[in-house]
Amino acid sequence: MNTELQANNISTWFFNFINPFLFLLLFTILSVRPLTAEVSMERVMEFPEKKIKLIVKNTRIIYKDGHFEVSFEILQKREDPNLSLEIYNIPLKFRTANGEVLQVISLREDQETYKVTLNDEPLSMVIDEDQKLPRKLSEEEFLPAISQIFKEKAFLVPPENDKELYEPIIGYLKEKNPHLEIKPEKEKFDPKESYIFIGTDNPELRRLFGPLKIIEADFSISVKRNPWHPHKIVAIVALRKGEDTVKTINSIQEFSQYSTIAISKGKVILKELEEPKRGIEIELRKPPRIIEPGRILALEDVIQRVSGRKIIYIGEYHDRTSHHYLQRKFIEELFKKNKRIAIGMEMFQRPFQDVLDDYINKKIEEKEFLRKSEYFKRWGFDYNLYKPILDFARENSIPIVALNIKREIIDKVSQSGIESLTEEEKRELPEELDFSDQEYRKRLFEVFRQHKRQDGNFNYFYQSQILWDETMAMSIDQFLRNAPDYQLIVLAGGGHLAHGSGIPKRVFRRNTLPYAVILLDTEPEKDIADFIIYPDELEGIKAPRLMVSLKEEPAGLRVTDLQEDSPSKKAGIKKDDIIVKIDDVPVSSIEDLKIHLFYKKTGDTVKLTVRRKYFLIGEKERDFLIKL
Repeated sequence: MNTELQANNISTWFFNFINPFLFLLLFTILSVRPLTAEVSMERVMEFPEKKIKLIVKNTRIIYKDGHFEVSFEILQKREDPNLSLEIYNIPLKFRTANGEVLQVISLREDQETYKVTLNDEPLSMVIDEDQKLPRKLSEEEFLPAISQIFKEKAFLVPPENDKELYEPIIGYLKEKNPHLEIKPEKEKFDPKESYIFIGTDNPELRRLFGPLKIIEADFSISVKRNPWHPHKIVAIVALRKGEDTVKTINSIQEFSQYSTIAISKGKVILKELEEPKRGIEIELRKPPRIIEPGRILALEDVIQRVSGRKIIYIGEYHDRTSHHYLQRKFIEELFKKNKRIAIGMEMFQRPFQDVLDDYINKKIEEKEFLRKSEYFKRWGFDYNLYKPILDFARENSIPIVALNIKREIIDKVSQSGIESLTEEEKRELPEELDFSDQEYRKRLFEVFRQHKRQDGNFNYFYQSQILWDETMAMSIDQFLRNAPDYQLIVLAGGGHLAHGSGIPKRVFRRNTLPYAVILLDTEPEKDIADFIIYPDELEGIKAPRLMVSLKEEPAGLRVTDLQEDSPSKKAGIKKDDIIVKIDDVPVSSIEDLKIHLFYKKTGDTVKLTVRRKYFLIGEKERDFLIKL
């Protein structure tokens, strides 16, 4: 473990990556851009037959002389660089504030820059709306349809029960589609493939779409995008006992362009067609958002208006003292109105609920609580930020609910996906995981892309985010089912709460309880929250730091680097020193140091005992006094 020893964070960038909710707030782009605006969106068009990719990037808007100039680059990448350049005539449509403008551009170089002048403000640019280019359709354009179950290479998953009921339909599908392969229900799910599930009670479906809406019909087929791989499908076939399966399925082939079809008593009672996007759209500018400042609410107004909700979500930037002060104010005021409140905290993980209970019930003291909850291992932000909230909860016996799943599981999923988990690890997952929110997926993809994670796997990142959200939603629901007379205040990163996509809607899906969402220091958008609050900045105390990078080794904590202005460096600590004690207290982990330093103040002096290797005489222990 190679870690910079900072009281507020172990490894800021990495920890932020595996906490994508923080990124959701960081990536928000102002909708009213300056006179010159960069549009960071990069889009790729794939031409499989030619093994070519066209990359549209560096889109830029300049407003001058009453006109808008849109410029962008197109880069042609050939799988075989020795192949000759392909010439493409690319149709464009610019949607503007007052209509549409059509253009056709010609790509004749490996990389070209194009400029288009428009009289009206451009809102978006759509590439190949009529899909005339011989390219692979984008994820947004891909249309799941019943016709695909007759031609798509897919795994067919028969049910464990009612096998005789479904035998005719399985035989029929295999006859019509030679590309189907039978996959037993208990066999490992491959997220990169298409699937046809026979029956609706497969647990894998609940891990993809949450609770399925059951169609009340004698026979139904629903085809959806595979949420882990949107160019693939997941089809669900359901049948009531006593139906003539083959006759029924024969009759639906004329409706194969639909994504869902349902039949009862020989009649079609439901047919749905998902409307896909056409063309590759790049948003250039948003229409101005206008807020009518009728009156500025006071904090008391907001508290009064949300106090009747069963669940109150308060978002945060994790490192802002002003946010945590405001959260405590909400808790204090709500506690005055209702003594039966509890606090759900993203910062603590479910396996440590007993430790939280012991601390709130005053069975253990703070230092033991910090060690047993593994706070400094599992949440990198300075505990001073959360201490006032925990202190108030302890003073008033307010339950704290650990919402989060074990970090080890999230780490593993973000690296290798849910299917890499062991059976024991999967038992800690919620039974329901809904990956079908495409708008949330798009927002997460922008977070992923903007933070330069192209070397990672977005699908794994997406899975880890949904797993995080669903676990917290499950924890909230479980607490309220066990304590139905309580009101719950949930503290979490704002990205988990914005638009309700992360936690709130997933809790509501489980229990339909009324809730309110409050975000802090967030750009206003439609339906992003019930209230947005902009607190004045507030400085808080911080635990002092040694300002060194450390690696945990059997021999102790090895110093791997020191910052230039590090008090440790000024005191004489060197790279490769092994820290063995602080103030004569043995240390064997970074957590030991963090807990010790938490109870120090800036300006205090600590004694650091290190083991240093010398030429000829070997290792020797030395003491250094460090002014923090």
